[in-house]
Amino acid sequence: MLIGVPLETAAGETRVAVTPETAKKLIAQGHTVRVQSGAGVAASATDAAYEAAGAQITDRAGALSAELVLKVKSPRSDADCDELGLMKSGSALVGMLNPFDTDNLARLAAAGIDHTELQAVSDIDEPADLVHLPARWQRQESDAKGKDNSER
Repeated sequence: MLIGVPLETAAGETRVAVTPETAKKLIAQGHTVRVQSGAGVAASATDAAYEAAGAQITDRAGALSAELVLKVKSPRSDADCDELGLMKSGSALVGMLNPFDTDNLARLAAAGIDHTELQAVSDIDEPADLVHLPARWQRQESDAKGKDNSER
C-alpha cells in the first residue's frame, strides 16, 4: 500500500503523523511510505532520518495522493491551502479528526475520502497497525450491505 505523510499545515501544529521509526516498520511490512519534505522538521525528524528508514521524500501532492494518508489534523481546503483537493477519491485518511466538526466530515465524504478519527480506534497497539484500517472499513461496509440486503 502507498502511504502518504504530509506536512501539517494547521497553525501551531508541530507533530508529524509518522516518525522515522514507524515508517521503517511500515516499510518492513511491504508498504511504500512517502513523506512530504520537511514534514517532520518541527518534530525533530529530518528528511534524512526518513530516507535512512527507507521512506521516499516527496512534495505535498505526492504525500496527499497516496492510498492511505496519515495526518495529525484534517486536511485543509481553503484559499491558502487546498490539501483536500490533492487527495484522491477512494483514498483513506487517518488522523486526529474532530468528530464534532460535521462540516469537515461532510467535505471529506463529498470528496470520497474514507476516514477515521484516530481517537475512536481502541485496538491499535502499534502505529504500523494503522494500515489495516482500510480493510476493516471494507469489512464493515460489506457487513452493513449484507445486513441491508437481508432485511429486505
